[in-house]
Amino acid sequence: MVENNMEYAGLKDIFAGVATATLGSYITILLVERSFREQEEHRRQRIQAAALRQIQGSLNSHLSFLSEMYIVALEEYPSSPPASYAELFNGDFDKQVQLLDFERSYPTAGDGPNPDWFQISENEISNLRNQFDKTINQYAGLMEPELVETLQSIKESELTKFLTAISEANIRKLDSDFGVDRQYTVLFGHDDIISSHTDAVLNLVQRYEDVSIDITPIEDQGAWQDNVTPHAGSARVENNPSEMEHVIEIKQNIEEDVVKTGGKTEKVRRTTAPMDEYSRREVLYGLIVFFIGITISFGIPLLVST
Repeated sequence: MVENNMEYAGLKDIFAGVATATLGSYITILLVERSFREQEEHRRQRIQAAALRQIQGSLNSHLSFLSEMYIVALEEYPSSPPASYAELFNGDFDKQVQLLDFERSYPTAGDGPNPDWFQISENEISNLRNQFDKTINQYAGLMEPELVETLQSIKESELTKFLTAISEANIRKLDSDFGVDRQYTVLFGHDDIISSHTDAVLNLVQRYEDVSIDITPIEDQGAWQDNVTPHAGSARVENNPSEMEHVIEIKQNIEEDVVKTGGKTEKVRRTTAPMDEYSRREVLYGLIVFFIGITISFGIPLLVST
């Protein structure tokens, strides 16, 4: 009996030791895994922060570009700048930017001719895409999928693709080929692609705020200062939008062809075009002359023969 008790006590000690060792190993594994996850999270945060800092300049430039697009399309400076980029883009941004005439010049400090808004937008979008592509490629497989998606949604937005195609196609030459004389409000009627783009930009701005990386505050953008060019209204379309409606169909047909052909300057035969009041009157006069001619040509010979 004594031997049995001693054996039982020995087994008990062995099991207790095994249990303690197992529990200790399990706790050690949990602590190691927790430490590993924390290290991975810190590494992930460092990578996201590094990627965001790499495109920080491009985002600031793009926010400045969008702010200037808005201010030059306004009739006058607002009494105070928007309190945030969200307030800017969620206000009347889409409505006002549609009135920007892209043929207007953008004042620069150089001695050469000033670029127009076609050239300014082409340069801005090209730089934005190049920097975003560089960052995506450099951190491929390391950035959060959501951040990659946000960058892609900006650089490949319908707005950036549309403006790129318009610039590459040289729409002014296309207008000349089609005999269209107009102001270049190429965004007129495209409020949907404008708002979609600014929504994606706001998403990226929010990421900077989440990780406490500074971007240029909206009140510090030069667009809101009346002593900095370009000035308010400097690229606003001259005609009232209601007076431009008769050219919208031609404009949209040409621009849609440009986008569909990938920016190639292909001349597409037009079978329809909006007719203003003067052209309809001319058509009516033509029909009247035509029927008078038919009457004279056939009616008089018939009367003579009878």
